[in-house]
Amino acid sequence: MIMEKAVAVGIGMVGPERIDEINILQATYEAMRQAISKLGDAPDILLNDAVTIPGVAIRQVPIIKGDAKSKSDQGPADGGVRQDHARVRIRSE
Repeated sequence: MIMEKAVAVGIGMVGPERIDEINILQATYEAMRQAISKLGDAPDILLNDAVTIPGVAIRQVPIIKGDAKSKSDQGPADGGVRQDHARVRIRSE
């Protein structure tokens, strides 16, 4: 559904070696920054699931329990896909 209606899509991935090197939270931020950089035109605002992404100049609004509030999150409940409400999907591999 997101892919059908999205204005832009960016995907960022960080491998297990990088996660071990910098920790899961920093690796998540890195993947988010990669995904944002691949969007083409920068969005006006990022609606994030409870975080503010360091190193991103775009205005951000962290939404507490944002994944529960999103009607567009179609990922599996086991955490295989993480939705970070900037209309950026991050897949942890």
